[in-house]
This record gives sequence, C-alpha cells and structure tokens, in this order.
Amino acid sequence: MNTSVSYGRYAGRRLDQSLGHRSFGKTTVDCAFLSNKSHWGTLDHESAGLLRLALNIHEPAGYKLSSAEIHLCFYHSEQGPWPNVTEHLYPEILCGPPLSRHKTRTRDVEPSVEALSTSVGGVGVHNIDEWSETFRWLLRGSRLPDEFHGYSKAEWSWQANKWNEQSELRRAFQLGMVITHCEPRLKVSVSIKGRLRDGFRDGLRIFKLVESKRSQTDVHVEFSQKKVELESIISTLAAELANLNTEAIPGHGTPSGLNVTPNDSSMDTSGS
Repeated sequence: MNTSVSYGRYAGRRLDQSLGHRSFGKTTVDCAFLSNKSHWGTLDHESAGLLRLALNIHEPAGYKLSSAEIHLCFYHSEQGPWPNVTEHLYPEILCGPPLSRHKTRTRDVEPSVEALSTSVGGVGVHNIDEWSETFRWLLRGSRLPDEFHGYSKAEWSWQANKWNEQSELRRAFQLGMVITHCEPRLKVSVSIKGRLRDGFRDGLRIFKLVESKRSQTDVHVEFSQKKVELESIISTLAAELANLNTEAIPGHGTPSGLNVTPNDSSMDTSGS
C-alpha cells in the first residue's frame, strides 16, 4: 500500500512516498522514496535512475532496537532487461560515535606445591584485570547479486550500539543508489526486518531480543519524465549524503582504514 508521509528535514515542505513501514513494539522503521531528490536520465549512454531514499528509525523512551534491515528487490518491465543496481550505492558504511565502558574482573589465585602425593597451599593472591569495551552503531549498504548474474537487489542493515541508553531517538538516514533500467517506472519489493530489545535486571539494563518476521510490500516508483545527465550529480552524491547524514546524526563517522565489525570491541579503541 502506498502512503504519503513527511520526513526529516523535508517535513512541512514536501510529501514523499512510503515504500515500507514496520512497527516493532513501539519502535518504527520506515523507508521512503524521496521523489524530488531522485532523477531520471542517462549514465554511460544507458537509461538510469538516481533513487534517493530516507530510512527513518524511531525509538521512543523505553523501547530500543537491536538491529533493523531493509531489503529492496527491483523487477523488470514486460519488455527490456532487468534493472541493475550499479556500484553507485551510498552510504556503504556509516558509524556512530564511540561509547566506552570500563570493566574490572577479580581473580583469586592460591599457589600450591605438590610433593609425594602431598599438597601444601600458600597465601592467596587477588589479581585484578581492567579493560574497556568500546562500541558504535553501524549502518552498512550493499548491492546483492541475483540468479541472472546481475545486481537487482540492494540492502541496508543497521546494528545498534549496545551501550546506548538514550531516552528517545529519531534517526533519519539519507540513502542513494543508481539503477540502470529501460523506463522511468520500477516495481520494487521492499521488506523490513528488525529486532527489539528491552528489559532490566538488578538495576542494570539487559536486552531481550524479539525478532520480527520480514514484512514485504510491493510498490511502484516513478521518476520524473525529464531526463538529465546523471554523471555530474553522481560525482558529488557520496559527499552530499555524508553531509546530510552528518547534519542529521551528530557524531557519525567512517573510520579511515578500519575494518569495522558491529558490536565487536576489537573494532574500536578498546584496551586493557
């Protein structure tokens, strides 16, 4: 079902098409097609569309997501080849600010000496291990191969920072990709999946993972009939989206030269 809702910095100024909406408890995940930011034109002498999306995650107080994922599969028209998601897909990786916690562990060591089946114990020693764990939230984007040796699928997956305990949070990620296709009307199957976490024990926050089945919606997106040359727009797309996401999500970043693994303390500045 197609609905019109307003999003982020465009609220009150424009209406965009919701491609999919999903609720997990009181949290919501929505993927929107930003029609006024999308373009139809040519790329390397092929007809192509620059598809701009908004991924909106709302976590009200007391409800948090462990992860969220949107999956898009594009279908061909009655005539012509299948749509192809090009390598121009952004952001490929986006990281949140690091959050760290200091941890300690005490180990009791009692030395002993054995001789002739006799064991003699000594004075116990307390060893204290100290270290810190650092985590970030992480957004990854990628195009996916299909059974026809092309790329007609794309997905973005978001992994929460498990140390984050905000009272309420609204995230609005700006996404973009270029798809080659023979006509400016596309059928897309959109599915959204998420995991909810919440709970307390002994005054400490714990997380109970409740996974929701993937929700799928089939919709059509249509670009403006006016053709434009996409190369110059695409050349600045990655930087534009980075700036938009920086404005909307303070403290985000892409660590240079870092092989990022979500919620793995080895990915960040953890020490002992």
